[in-house]
Amino acid sequence: MIAYDAVPQLAMILTALRARLIDDLRSFGPFPSRWLRTAASSSRMPYLNSYTPAPPLERADWHAATPLEAYDLNFAFDLPPRSRLETDGVRLKPVIPSHHARQLYRLFSAYPDTLRYMPYGPFADFDSFLTFFEDRRRRSNCLMFAVYDLGLEFDTQVQGAEEEEEEEETAEGGLGSLRPERIAGVVGLITTPDFRMAELGPLHLADPFQRTHVMTHSIWLLLDWIFASPSPSGGNSIPGLGLRRAQWGAHASNLGSIEAAQRIGFQLETVHAAWERPLKSPTKAGKVELPEFVRDDPGWYEREREIGYGRHSAMLGMSWEDWYGGGGGGGGGGGGGGGGGGAKDRVRAMVRRGVVRRKASEVLPNLSSEISSSSARALRDDDEAR
Repeated sequence: MIAYDAVPQLAMILTALRARLIDDLRSFGPFPSRWLRTAASSSRMPYLNSYTPAPPLERADWHAATPLEAYDLNFAFDLPPRSRLETDGVRLKPVIPSHHARQLYRLFSAYPDTLRYMPYGPFADFDSFLTFFEDRRRRSNCLMFAVYDLGLEFDTQVQGAEEEEEEEETAEGGLGSLRPERIAGVVGLITTPDFRMAELGPLHLADPFQRTHVMTHSIWLLLDWIFASPSPSGGNSIPGLGLRRAQWGAHASNLGSIEAAQRIGFQLETVHAAWERPLKSPTKAGKVELPEFVRDDPGWYEREREIGYGRHSAMLGMSWEDWYGGGGGGGGGGGGGGGGGGAKDRVRAMVRRGVVRRKASEVLPNLSSEISSSSARALRDDDEAR
């Protein structure tokens, strides 16, 4: 047994031996510098870093058949009561792949242009689409909603049956059933719980549902939920998240998205946030190529190619004061609330303008033909593969 007071002397001897060994190795000829750096660092007190990145998610049919009651949304905040948000024009339900993914895949395959500014897609097949949702689900700061357009009108017999189903939902508190043809797209939140903020995203509707009430109503529901008091006594119809800030990110050249955010009441805070996020697909509009100094370094270039191209973004924000009209929101381009109220009054007035009522027969035939021409083959291949 070594005496306690001899430990420091023993450590000094071992350190000297390591240093002598490194000098001897150098005298024998070239060794990889990385090896020598590792050996040299071992003669000093090492730092502990046990972080291991998660392996890439394998492409698979994630939760394609998982029932609602077994599907874990894995969200960092409490869900709204009965897990839905609703106006007279839209209903938002958390995305459950076994309920929503197939129709969403059909929509986005039929209208691929809606993906051009999105940081995700296009999707090679249905399994890739399911893998995208699973990747989002595993991030506890993300929650995605399927958007149902309640303004679509079906024939009397079918509509009556649907209303009966919804009465059952009200009585039992379950998810119930709406026609899949009502699904217009997805909206969602990317939250930063420690900073008490959330980014709206994605905001992705298929073409037949754009320039209607659907996006305005969806954004109203998200913002009202973000900023509402979490207290039951807060005077709101449902408990909210009680966050302090909402954020809207858009491709710097996507003026339509930027102007839409400003109409809602978001402040344009950054016109050009360089390299704000990566883009995987080479088909994305306005993608930024990797710079020359990266291309000149083969190892670095290979790593960055795997991560993807870049995107310059415009960043817009809204504070809880902007929403309620309490002042102190910072002013600036785009404005917060107009008159004496905040953005909440503005957006609520936009929602009250009404709902675009359309015959489903005038919308869905075009949708069906687009699906048939652009994605039927992909869907058939997926089904055969299973």
